[in-house]
Amino acid sequence: MAKTAPRRVNGVQKLVLYLILANLLLVTGYALMASRLGTVAALAVPLLLVCYNLLLSQLVIRRSRRTDDTYILYPVVISILVLAFAMLRALFL
Repeated sequence: MAKTAPRRVNGVQKLVLYLILANLLLVTGYALMASRLGTVAALAVPLLLVCYNLLLSQLVIRRSRRTDDTYILYPVVISILVLAFAMLRALFL
């Protein structure tokens, strides 16, 4: 049997995966701490998270042009939905 070489992941792809992981941690942290933030932080943190998610989603869309890399879209979409839910919860509660 011919052995196939494992697919190598380049450094940029690893960096994108770490950015996605950091995004999930940041959004989860905001969702847990939104009710305890002060007025300025309650306005600044969601704005910065939205900007970060916009930039990250553009980066992920560019990186997932290949058919094998579409799996990196799902955590970003999930984190955007969690962020939207947390922002709406903080706004109305």
